[in-house]
Amino acid sequence: MKLGVGFWSGANVGDPLALIARLQAIGVEGCGMVPEGDYTPEQITALRSSFAEAGLFLGEYTMYGAGWPLASESAAARRDGVTHIQRHLQHCADLGVHCLGLSVITDEPGDLWNEDVWTRLVGGFAELMPEAERLGVDITLHPGNRGPLDSPSQLRRLLDQVASPRLKVMLDPVNMTNHRVVRNYTDFLNYCFDEVGDSIVGAHAKDVRFDDTHWVTKIDEMPPGSGLIDYEVYLKRLAALDTDIIFTIEHLRDIGVSGTVASPVFHYFGTDHELTRARNYIHEVAGRIGVEIG
Repeated sequence: MKLGVGFWSGANVGDPLALIARLQAIGVEGCGMVPEGDYTPEQITALRSSFAEAGLFLGEYTMYGAGWPLASESAAARRDGVTHIQRHLQHCADLGVHCLGLSVITDEPGDLWNEDVWTRLVGGFAELMPEAERLGVDITLHPGNRGPLDSPSQLRRLLDQVASPRLKVMLDPVNMTNHRVVRNYTDFLNYCFDEVGDSIVGAHAKDVRFDDTHWVTKIDEMPPGSGLIDYEVYLKRLAALDTDIIFTIEHLRDIGVSGTVASPVFHYFGTDHELTRARNYIHEVAGRIGVEIG
């Protein structure tokens, strides 16, 4: 298992050496998230070769919001969505990243969980996956509670119905948190692994807090070790998988309800010092339970 960092503002891939120096100062083995972009061949060569020379990895190529058009009512939007992602799959292959991270979240109104949406989503992935298979790039489902992939069972359902060897999971328990699971979070964490563990190739390191001091209980993201996630169980279950796992610290910035800045309550965790603190916490837990992590 290798530990990386995903910068909320995006990694500065235009200056690979500065990015590498920043990652090394934080104390991680790679850049957990590579921002979506229109990379030139020269940029690809510089980024890939610099990281290889430094012995660091390039993690997931992030296209989180790009998955929702696959379920659009518009046939043209679905075609454009497939074409857009396929173009970036080529960047993933050229960069040698760990995977392409894709979420199906949206702020659009309406019933995001009805069967018509689901049927279109399955069809969109069915069109998308042959190119991922041809290029040898994994597409990872990144769950989110603002869309149809909001639970382990929904992830399992899509994996089974699309049935592509290149469709995998980027596990993010925090993004699937709701009021039903928050009181028995370790059980929920184990359920995530039991349901989709055979398809997990990466995971996100953050935490979650259940704040019941309000009339309407709210759920906040927190830094690793300051919330409900049982990191001993989390790391043990990840280490037990047979794949080369990328574990990425993410979202250490101004965070509020569901990780948005719309919340009236903010917790600032955005400095590299805090990323190092999270890194050290994960390494401390890993050392205590005998899990090897890079």
